[in-house]
Amino acid sequence: MAERRVLALDFDGVFWNSVRECYEVALEAWEEAGMPPFAQPYERFRDGRWLVRAGRDFGTLMRLLEADPQLDILEYTPEQFAEAGRQHPEWLKRYGECFGRIRSQYRLEREAYWRSLQQPFQAVLDALPAWRERFVEVAVATTKDSESTRALLDQAGLDIPVYGLEVGTDKSRHMQLLIDKYEVEPHSVYFIDDLLINLLDASKAGVRGHLALWGYNNEASRKKAQELGFVLLAEEDLPFLGTD
Repeated sequence: MAERRVLALDFDGVFWNSVRECYEVALEAWEEAGMPPFAQPYERFRDGRWLVRAGRDFGTLMRLLEADPQLDILEYTPEQFAEAGRQHPEWLKRYGECFGRIRSQYRLEREAYWRSLQQPFQAVLDALPAWRERFVEVAVATTKDSESTRALLDQAGLDIPVYGLEVGTDKSRHMQLLIDKYEVEPHSVYFIDDLLINLLDASKAGVRGHLALWGYNNEASRKKAQELGFVLLAEEDLPFLGTD
C-alpha cells in the first residue's frame, strides 16, 4: 500500500505574493499607531519582508528602517530583529491591533482593491493538480487569519483547508494537527515555508521541511537551511514534489 502523505504550504511568500498588500496595510497601521508618515521607499520594506512572521512585526521592520535608512536589512539577523521587537512592547501591541483591524477593513470595505494588491504564485497553481494525485491532502498552514486566507483562495476557486492564526503562530502546532487529522507518520508530512524560523518550528513535529526559494528569505537563511538538512525548493522543482 502506498504511503499516505500530506502537503502543507505556508501562505504569504509561498502560495501568495502579498507583499504589496502588507505594505499598504502597514502604512496605515503605522500612522494610526501614532507615527509620522513613513519615509522609506517600498523597495526597502519589501527587502525586509523576510524577517516578518506576523502582522505586528511590520511595526518593528518600519521602526528599524526609519531609524537607520542605510541599514542593510537583507543582512540583519532574525535574532537582531527579535531583540528590536522587544524594545517597544506596548507600542508594538497597539500597532499589531491596528494592522489586524485595517486589514479586515480592506477586505470587508475595499475588497476589490484589497484583492488587486496580491496574487498567487503561478508555479504553485500549476503544480496543484499533480500534488492532489500524490498527497491525500494539500493544506495551508499560515500565521495569517483564516478568514482572509480563505477569501483569497475562494477567489481563485481553490477549496483548500486552512490552519491559520487562530491555531497559533508555532508551525509545529499546525503540523501536529495535520498528523493527527490524517493519521499519518510525521515524516509523511511535507511542509513548504519561506522562513527558516518556521521550518525550525515545524521540524519539532518531525515533518519534512522545504525552503521556498521564490519567497521572502535571504542568502544567509538559505545557506543555513541547507546546512540544517532542509530541502531548498525552487519553482521549477514544484511539479516533482512528492515523487521521491
